[in-house]
Amino acid sequence: MAEKPKSSLGPAGETLRQNIKRIREGQRITYVELSERLDSVGRPIPVLGLRRIERGERRVDVDDLLALAYALGVPPVDLLVPGDLTSSEPYSITPEVHTQAGPARAWIRGDAYVPDHLGDPGDPFGIPVPTAWEADPNMTVRWMPRGRSDQLLQWMISSIPMEPIKPDESGEGQS
Repeated sequence: MAEKPKSSLGPAGETLRQNIKRIREGQRITYVELSERLDSVGRPIPVLGLRRIERGERRVDVDDLLALAYALGVPPVDLLVPGDLTSSEPYSITPEVHTQAGPARAWIRGDAYVPDHLGDPGDPFGIPVPTAWEADPNMTVRWMPRGRSDQLLQWMISSIPMEPIKPDESGEGQS
């Protein structure tokens, strides 16, 4: 049976491998030390595995990502977005989805949304108006944590243009 060819890293995987290497070397951590740290947190990756990650020959799953961030003492966002990119520089989420580094960092942290085809690109968050299945009668958005849901709905309410109600000049309709 022929072996299935491995797919190459996408832009996020490429950035991740470069950041792991940059941060590890910047902290002067050897492969052995990093492997020991990962082992101590219950997510062992042998030295050879770490070398393969940094060379782009081994993929990192989400469990590895969180363990590597913890072992290196950095937030996961620092592994996913190059630290030297300014907020306005381009960043590729996928080969077909591009944004800027600042909005990408905020999106990865869960503080904002990346403008896309669902939202208005001129909107700072790119948030589409929730559809009936996304919002319940209590105005909570079901697909996100309550705190962010409340924050999103507050932002949406504050962005609706409100005009003051003018009093009825004729005096009719008043009790």
